[in-house]
Amino acid sequence: MIFRHRLLMCLLGALLVLSVRSANVSASQQTDWEARMSELDPNRPVAYFELAEELADAASTREELRTAAHLFALSGLLDRKNLGRSAALALADLAEDEFMRRRLQLAAYLLSGAGGGEMRTEAILEHSREGRLGFCLMLGAYRTGEGARARSYLSRADTRAVLETMSSMMEGGRERIEREIELYLDGRRPRLSDKRVERQMALEMLALSPAEMPWSASLLVDESRPLLVVDLRRMDRLFGNVDISKPYRRLGRWVDLDTMNSLEADAE
Repeated sequence: MIFRHRLLMCLLGALLVLSVRSANVSASQQTDWEARMSELDPNRPVAYFELAEELADAASTREELRTAAHLFALSGLLDRKNLGRSAALALADLAEDEFMRRRLQLAAYLLSGAGGGEMRTEAILEHSREGRLGFCLMLGAYRTGEGARARSYLSRADTRAVLETMSSMMEGGRERIEREIELYLDGRRPRLSDKRVERQMALEMLALSPAEMPWSASLLVDESRPLLVVDLRRMDRLFGNVDISKPYRRLGRWVDLDTMNSLEADAE
């Protein structure tokens, strides 16, 4: 009986020692992460990404995962060209919400250049507002069986120019829509699949508001539902509302350059 009591006490003691050691290691590791983050320089964005990878792999708490996500976001915002896509994919892996994961994956696709997103947006913005509106009215008239009105809109040079820009995103391209408008001049409504109607509506939204929603309809990428909207001009929002003006880590928080200089001056 005495032997069992002593054995139990030894086991409890060992567990206590391990618990203390684990707590000390955790505290030491936390201090190490903070020290390493305080050394990060926005002129070397890749260091943010590399540290984020280490932290994400070693993370044992949600707070550490959030910190890793913040680092990934900063790296992508600081060097969008070289790290934007990788940061979006890393954030997608960390995302707990499936809808957000898909948005980040779509952003990675667009940032890879595969979709030509930003160039396409700029091309659309070169057209007049009247031309883009005429393009939308042309598609609407075509869908409702008003072929003559659709042809009238299409006769305008500014509308045709927008159609030419949008052609590669349309099923069958410019040639198909022109051919079908001629086929339905008698008032008949064309039989369109839900998929094709959704594509056309996505294009209309893109034509009307390219700056707010550049090349953002996932129906044009992977046919997912609901419609995904990715604004590459506001990657800071997509990446978790990260403030790129605060890339320095001091006293456990992210600060801007002026605050960092002030804190370091006070420390001296």
